[in-house]
Amino acid sequence: MGQTQPTSHLSLTGHVTLTLFDRSGQVIAQQVVHNRIVAGGQRLLADLLLGRSTQALATVAVGSGDAAPTAEDTELAAEVYRKAIAEADKQVIEGDEGSLTVRVVVTLDTNEPPEGDVTLREIGLFDAADVLFSRVLLPTPVMKTHDFALQVRWDVQIGGDQDGD
Repeated sequence: MGQTQPTSHLSLTGHVTLTLFDRSGQVIAQQVVHNRIVAGGQRLLADLLLGRSTQALATVAVGSGDAAPTAEDTELAAEVYRKAIAEADKQVIEGDEGSLTVRVVVTLDTNEPPEGDVTLREIGLFDAADVLFSRVLLPTPVMKTHDFALQVRWDVQIGGDQDGD
């Protein structure tokens, strides 16, 4: 009889947690949205594994567009503002059964974006070469004013299981 070969399965899922704070730091609203990892993001991961890229996740962009995310997206539908992800706000969290979560956090302070009041409907995660990794459309648009700070926490979970000995 033949020997059973071990198999492994790798999954990549993610979600964005959007939290709106008033000037005193109180949470006003929060929503969690599952993200779409676009073709450019999949290509980025493949290139990183093959050593063809060294571009890390670098910026989070917010926009006012309302087009549904597609696998072919390369940018936001209507970008309004973009902010760099500080190194201190990037981490890897070890989870259950060998899963890992890559977490990045960006906070738009009360004075960001500088243009003033804007209705945000979409968020994108980009690498240092401006390649869109992932994009979400908010089910409930957020009115970002200078009275509120907005935290965007992006979690990408890398999980898998292995069968066999």
